[in-house]
Amino acid sequence: TYFKEWLVHTAGQSPLQALSMMLATYPVAMGSQFLIAALADTYGLAKVLMSMSAFGAVMALPIYAPLYYHPTSLASVWLSGVLLNGISMTVINNAYPFVCEFFPSQVRGAGFSLYYQLAEIPGGLSPFICSQYQATPLFPAYFLMVVYSISIAGLVTCLKLHEAHKAQPDR
Repeated sequence: TYFKEWLVHTAGQSPLQALSMMLATYPVAMGSQFLIAALADTYGLAKVLMSMSAFGAVMALPIYAPLYYHPTSLASVWLSGVLLNGISMTVINNAYPFVCEFFPSQVRGAGFSLYYQLAEIPGGLSPFICSQYQATPLFPAYFLMVVYSISIAGLVTCLKLHEAHKAQPDR
């Protein structure tokens, strides 16, 4: 992944350390799925996803900076790297059931496919975009801040459209 490449080439970590951090992220992200599910049942998935996206936007720079400025500090490497990837993976994995709720059953597959394909545009282009700004080593953090902000705007837009559709009388 790009994050592993950034850790090796920009932050100066060894490939083994970067790979170990990436592998440690998966159990953290899987464990957080249960917490997010419980919070979503209590407060609603939309509020939880917006909160997580806001947290990701606010925390992207504080998480990337220690990885770049203190690459040998075990605490900064593991806490920052695992936390960053855990947040991203949890937001992504929990967005799918949320999006399916927005589409009527007749077009749910097509609607979800459209959502997924639109989400892949910035996701697929992010390594290319971030690699073009290597002069700014923390550019991936800025990019994440923008992407998380777009995610919040998209979630709010979906909620407003969904509410407007529900308010319309059946024809």
